[in-house]
This record gives sequence, C-alpha cells and structure tokens, in this order.
Amino acid sequence: MDNQAEDAFPPPGAKAYHGARVSVSFEAARCRHATECIRGLPEVFDPAARPWVRPDAAEPETVVEVVDRCPSGALRYALPDSAKPSG
Repeated sequence: MDNQAEDAFPPPGAKAYHGARVSVSFEAARCRHATECIRGLPEVFDPAARPWVRPDAAEPETVVEVVDRCPSGALRYALPDSAKPSG
C-alpha cells in the first residue's frame, strides 16, 4: 500500500512526527495494535519513549517499509518532494 498518495498529511485525527528526511503520522483510533511497527523498527517506534515515534532513528527507506506493513493504516508517511518513492 502506498500511503504517500494524494492524501492529506497528516490525516484528520492523526498526530505527525516530523523527521529531517521522512515524517510519520499515527492515527490512534485506527490502530489495531498488531505491533508491526514496534517489531520492525524498535529504534523508531518505542511506546515507552516520548515522543514514541522518532523518524530520524533509521533510514527513510526503512521507515517507509515498516510503515507500509501497518495492517490498519494507522501509520502513514510523507517524504520531501525530492525524495518521494516511485510507484
């Protein structure tokens, strides 16, 4: 799922976490706690930390891969215009 599409970022009801090369939004009401994010990138997604999402803690491509695994769509990403993924 390419959640970079023309959707507004962050979506209504979501909180955005901005990094230098990728931003991640989280919509708590959609989350089904599958923990794909936490297992996939614990250095970025750490529910014990504040903020719990630190987009700059991994390469943007890796963050995008893990965000795309979110089965509920609660996580989304945005890249600067010059670095948008193709597809």
